[in-house]
Amino acid sequence: MDNIEEFFMSPICVVGTMIGYVVILQVLQQVMASRPEMGLKAFSAFHNFFLCIWSLVMASGVAWNAYHSIVESGWRAIVLDSNAKQWEKFARKWLFIWYVSKYYELIDTIILVLKKKKLIFLHVYHHAIMILVPWLWLKYQWTFTWYAVFVNSSVHVLMYYYYFSTIACTAPWWKKYVTQFQILQFLSIFVVIFLWYYLCKSSSQSWDSFLSDINTPKQCSGSPLIVSFSLFVNTSFLILFGNFFDKTYAKKRN
Repeated sequence: MDNIEEFFMSPICVVGTMIGYVVILQVLQQVMASRPEMGLKAFSAFHNFFLCIWSLVMASGVAWNAYHSIVESGWRAIVLDSNAKQWEKFARKWLFIWYVSKYYELIDTIILVLKKKKLIFLHVYHHAIMILVPWLWLKYQWTFTWYAVFVNSSVHVLMYYYYFSTIACTAPWWKKYVTQFQILQFLSIFVVIFLWYYLCKSSSQSWDSFLSDINTPKQCSGSPLIVSFSLFVNTSFLILFGNFFDKTYAKKRN
C-alpha cells in the first residue's frame, strides 16, 4: 500500500498522466480518423456500472465516517480538524481512494474517442485538472475536502448509472437533472469553503496567526495558494457546466 501511495503521490505521476492524457487523445483521434468507430457496448456498460458502484462506496464511506466523527467530536472538529485527528481518522483515506478513481475515469474519454464521438473542451479539461486538484489536497492535507469527495461521488452515482442504463437498456428521462446536480455541487462547494474560511479566521487571534495556522495540518489545514487554486477550478467548472447546460437544454427548449 505504501508503494502504491508513493507512486500516485509522485509529481512525475501527476504531470506525466496529465500530459500523456492529452497526447494519447491526439494520437487516438488521428488513428481513428480513417477507421470505423468501435462498438464497445459491453465494455462501456461494465465501465459505467463499475464507476457507479465505486462512487457509491466512496460517498457512503465518507458519509458514514463523517457522521461518526461529528457524533464523537462535533461538527467543528471535521472542519477545523485540530491536531489533524480527522485527517488521519478518515479524510486522508477516502480522499486518496477518490484521487485514484480520477485516473480510472480517464477511460471515459478513451471510450468516446474510440467511438468517434466529438470531444468538448469541458470534458478534457475536467478530467485533466481533476488529476492535479486532489493530489494538491492530499499533499497539503486539507481535511475539509472530504465534503468534495462526498458530493462529487454522489453526483457520479447518478451520472454513471445514467450512462450504464442508457447502454444496457433505455436512457432515463432525468438526464438534465444530472447536469443540474453537478452545477449544484459547485455552488455548495463555494458555501463550505467560505464556511471553513470563516471558522478558521474566527479561531485565529490575528491575520498572521491565521496564515500560520493554515499552512500546517494541525489546524485549518490547507495552503492559501491551494485554497485559491481550488476556488479558481470550482469557478471554471461552474461557468463551463452552466454554459453546457444552457447550450444543451435551455436553448433547445426555446
